[in-house]
Amino acid sequence: MTVKRLIALIVASVLLNPGLWGRAQTAQSPAGTNSADVKKVLAEIAGDYDFEYQGQALTVNFFEQDGKLFGASPGESPEEVLQVLGNPLKFKLAVSTTGQLYELEFFRNEAGKIDRCMMKTQGVELLGKKREGQGRPAQNIGARSEPGRPGDIFVKEWNEDLDYLIKRLEIMHPNLYGNVTKKAFYGYAEKLRNKISSSTTNEMIIGIHELMAHIKNLHTFCTPVSSSPGLAEIRKNYKYYPVGFYPFEDGLYIRSISKKYEGACGKKVIKIGSLTAEEAMHRLSRFVAADNEMTVLEYLPRFFMNDGPLLHYIGASDSSDSIHLLLADEQGPELDYAIQTDVGMSGPVFMNEGSKNPVPLYRKQADNPYWYEYLPEKKTIYLQINAFVNKKNEPFDKFCQRLFEEFDERKAERLIVDIRQNGGGNHIEWPLVKGILNRPGLDHPDRLFIIIGRATVSAAQHFVSEVVRYTNATLFGEPTCSKPNQYGAIRRFNLPHSKLQIGCAVDYYQDAQPFDFSMGTEPHFFVRLTSADFKENRDPVLERIFDYDSYKNMRPKFTAQMADAYRSAGMEGLKDGYDRIRPNYEKYGFNMKNLLYDDLDGWMAVNKKTDDDYIEYLMFVHDELPRSIDVCYDLASWLERSGHVGEAKKYYNKCLQLNPEHSYARMKLGLLDLEESAKKTTGDRRG
Repeated sequence: MTVKRLIALIVASVLLNPGLWGRAQTAQSPAGTNSADVKKVLAEIAGDYDFEYQGQALTVNFFEQDGKLFGASPGESPEEVLQVLGNPLKFKLAVSTTGQLYELEFFRNEAGKIDRCMMKTQGVELLGKKREGQGRPAQNIGARSEPGRPGDIFVKEWNEDLDYLIKRLEIMHPNLYGNVTKKAFYGYAEKLRNKISSSTTNEMIIGIHELMAHIKNLHTFCTPVSSSPGLAEIRKNYKYYPVGFYPFEDGLYIRSISKKYEGACGKKVIKIGSLTAEEAMHRLSRFVAADNEMTVLEYLPRFFMNDGPLLHYIGASDSSDSIHLLLADEQGPELDYAIQTDVGMSGPVFMNEGSKNPVPLYRKQADNPYWYEYLPEKKTIYLQINAFVNKKNEPFDKFCQRLFEEFDERKAERLIVDIRQNGGGNHIEWPLVKGILNRPGLDHPDRLFIIIGRATVSAAQHFVSEVVRYTNATLFGEPTCSKPNQYGAIRRFNLPHSKLQIGCAVDYYQDAQPFDFSMGTEPHFFVRLTSADFKENRDPVLERIFDYDSYKNMRPKFTAQMADAYRSAGMEGLKDGYDRIRPNYEKYGFNMKNLLYDDLDGWMAVNKKTDDDYIEYLMFVHDELPRSIDVCYDLASWLERSGHVGEAKKYYNKCLQLNPEHSYARMKLGLLDLEESAKKTTGDRRG
């Protein structure tokens, strides 16, 4: 037998054949020892051993994981080496493809340290010497790979994947460090590197997700295992629970689940494993590549909340394969359900299956990229666009032509464009925008309505930004999960060894004004879905739109009421007046920023009694709308103008906390620091 053949047999990436083992055991500890003793011995064995045969060198790395011994040469998949019953230093390895049997025995030196390994096969003996101070602790052990594709990944390979990931992101992304500094990102990557040797494959995948989430760009992410192509082997050990969670306005519920657990469907989630629903969502949020809070709200239940390894990683469960859910029904009693990952989601049940009402329009053709229906009793065309992609049988421009022909023919009075479930696509929206602008009678706040939501993203956000900029449409629903000015146009690539798929934004779209640093587009009227709405097939958004005439005149009255209150009793009168009328406006879902800031600010700027009054007004609005970047920046600017530099810096810094890409706030802070430095230098010279 040649040395080449011997080495190939020893380090070959093959499966073990238990039938060739004789007295070798995998499930028992050697006689007279317990599991702690076994792990201690295996930890002593762990290290790099150099073997030599006929002038050829071979290095084998042995390491302990979960009370078992594994071995591999550099670049090869590890194999479990089975301990012989009764002798903690003897092991056997059989190769299933050849039937080749290897015997390994480790020896201690005079000082009692394990420093040699004798490997025997077919009468050939190889003595391996342990490298001093060398070795590798627990490694990533997972399923074997597909032919030609690496499976178990070692420290070296994970480090190479991380290097490749960072370098490629830096080359591709237009502004990779817009939301996180390069120093901080490298620090997060180094923290992950330091965990490689003690992490499993699943834990490293989770670590990559967390690293990507620091970029804070929903178009730059690690594709979840469930959606990533080419990871069939990894998916064997990376499993998901057959449950679909959904965060409604009134809490987290099970919206769908495998039929095996149908009794849990429609129940409110109190705890996920050992964590409250709120704490579980909070811990999971750090793994989501997101533009804003709505991205997290949308993507958590879609990709992360049923992730077995991830729920185990955050401490919700003791294993990756089963978890307990504490649920509550409408009558109040709490129920405990144990679910497992190995069931699958075939034949799911949904919480609205018992409803006697017809399916609402927004769920009627959810898989159709675009369609419309004329509602004669409302003289309205309802248009739903679920994806901005051209259909082969009717491209979008031809579709819009047909839509507007029917709109004109029927003399429709209103157009509702529903993009609350639109995940993006391509920028093909102009036939629709032009059709609206070519009909001045349609482009009015009480005739043109756009429905947006937590799933409105990418090309759909692009459309929203154009609608806001060029039309007089009224927006209903929830905030979008994209920024108006956003990084997009995803390009995908795979990491060299793990084959994880990475998505990276390569374009910057300035669809709004250059000074628009808002984190998403908010509706004029907030309408949020409750669990009862979904269960009973109701659409509260359409209900609110069709009732618009009953409250549309409330907005102009707001400024008049606030102006009267300010004239009569100053800022205290304005605050008291606001507290009195706010509940009535919130009942209809008014976005209070539109009223309290967008409308009233112009009047206050002109009619303020003093500058201090105006600053107090901005402070009051900021307290009411603490997440508004516009209000925060306006307040900082007026504080700076009034000489309150320290306070101004505080709010400029808050702008950066809300949006780290707020270049104006960063510029202002830099200029203030420069001026202070210049004054100090000038003062020192005069002194």
